[in-house]
Amino acid sequence: MIDLIEERKQNEEKRQARSEKYRIEYINHESGIRSLSLIYYGFGIILIANAAINLKFVEYMATCLIGGIISLFVGTGLVKIASWSRTAAATIALYGMTVMNVWTLIFGYVLYILFCEKGGFVFDESYQRSIKNTPEIQWKYTLLPIVMLALAVLVFAIQISQMRSYF
Repeated sequence: MIDLIEERKQNEEKRQARSEKYRIEYINHESGIRSLSLIYYGFGIILIANAAINLKFVEYMATCLIGGIISLFVGTGLVKIASWSRTAAATIALYGMTVMNVWTLIFGYVLYILFCEKGGFVFDESYQRSIKNTPEIQWKYTLLPIVMLALAVLVFAIQISQMRSYF
């Protein structure tokens, strides 16, 4: 009986050590994925702001508003590393790449982060268990998505100032 208890304890320690190893190895990529949420939050806010500015064009306004809300929802999923958010983020990224020039570079980066080998592993169930088993290991926002979001906001502000001259 004591051997069984000791064996379970050793198995638990091995599992914990393996979880810590995976988490430390992939924490930078996990942080990158979670940081993408800032881009989706920013994109959502920009779309909602665009809807508010274009009240005269009902269809366009509704599309921007719905897209903005969905983008905010996807950003929340990315922070939680929810498996559904990978597909949803990729769908928005592909749409964003076709519609807006400045977003092509940004969403190209998003697709790379989501679908490279490490991205696949971070969304895998085994890594999700590692996250749950190692709450003491914390992630931090990475700088690149913040810089990309600032660039997008700057370009959007310039576009808005140019649009205002038409009205």
